[in-house]
Amino acid sequence: MTVSAWFSELANWVFLVLAAPTLAAAWGVVTSRNVVRAVLFLVVALAGTAAMFIMLGAEFVGWTVVLVYIGAVIILFLIGIMITRAPLGTNAELSHPAPVKVPAALLSAVLFVVTTWAVGDAFGGAVIEAG
Repeated sequence: MTVSAWFSELANWVFLVLAAPTLAAAWGVVTSRNVVRAVLFLVVALAGTAAMFIMLGAEFVGWTVVLVYIGAVIILFLIGIMITRAPLGTNAELSHPAPVKVPAALLSAVLFVVTTWAVGDAFGGAVIEAG
């Protein structure tokens, strides 16, 4: 399938519209310094994931994500945060200096590339047909 043919299908555009905010929210989960905001970003990321499952025809899995994760787990996270009265800002004890972050980021990038290459090599040009 060529790139122009891929962009000509409506389902692919719907996927892109769902995937972009889902990825942005997932990035917000791991980069947010505020715990409550991280949980709210997680709600958006899980809602996008559920919408993609529903779009793929796996309605049961999509609605399970909505009910179990968004409906129960996120509420428990928020209640746990409120009950423990945990500090909501940054914590100096948990912050790492920049020299530690750079090798960790490089290692993460290398692992991502290796994993992507391994999965692509294992499945090659396999295509899942709709229907």
